[in-house]
Amino acid sequence: MMLRFKSWEGLNACHALAIHGHLTLLRTFLQKYRDPDHVEVATSITELLNLVLVGAGYPGVEDVGDRGELVRLLIHYGADGAFCFEGDGEDSTMLHFVRHPGEAAALLDDGADIDGMFMVSGCTPLMFATQPVANRSDGALVRFLYRCGADINLKNYDGEDAEAVARSCNNIEAADFLRDMKAPGGSYKKYLRAPRVELVRLRSLCDRGRAAPPSPSSAKLRTIPEAVVLQRMFGAPSKGRLPNEVFWHIISYWRTSRDD
Repeated sequence: MMLRFKSWEGLNACHALAIHGHLTLLRTFLQKYRDPDHVEVATSITELLNLVLVGAGYPGVEDVGDRGELVRLLIHYGADGAFCFEGDGEDSTMLHFVRHPGEAAALLDDGADIDGMFMVSGCTPLMFATQPVANRSDGALVRFLYRCGADINLKNYDGEDAEAVARSCNNIEAADFLRDMKAPGGSYKKYLRAPRVELVRLRSLCDRGRAAPPSPSSAKLRTIPEAVVLQRMFGAPSKGRLPNEVFWHIISYWRTSRDD
């Protein structure tokens, strides 16, 4: 298939590759038709970058996951990751439209403003990330932007910070995370450790007879090995339960939904 770079007045094959996130074909096109050091093409390549980011939400577009590698490809060929759209009262940055951490990382590496405000609402990229949209890994994206230094205390024109925006969108996971980060003594390390702390508490409850692992015959267990693991982790010491030191070592490797 031969791709020809046409006018930007309408969608063409190159636009379609960007919208659908076809990394290999778009790389082939750029290698053949575009010089990364040619300044004149920078604006059109930046427009392609915009299509890569917003195209993931178009109806009928298949979710290809994180487009971070594609974003970096276009930046290599001259796209401006820190570009700010201006005009018609809708000023925004590329970072407002990312859906995955890899995309955000690529833009931030190119100088994108992590706290840039959307002119219409005053919302930052972090506030946008709390709003559930198609194909967005909102929980992971919110945590990533926070770790990169996004200000969780900034407010939009309605006086809402990112937590309030998340709650208004019924994004409880993001709202609770931001609440915990704002709380006195709150930290990301503490947030990551919380599920493991809960397992330690469960083990303590088992010691006091206030909880117990399911029996091997329980319908809740899918396999016999699963029952054995639970007995070794939470059963009585007389039944071969693992020592505390071994238990703590094991759960240090356990990955939860909070571990990105």
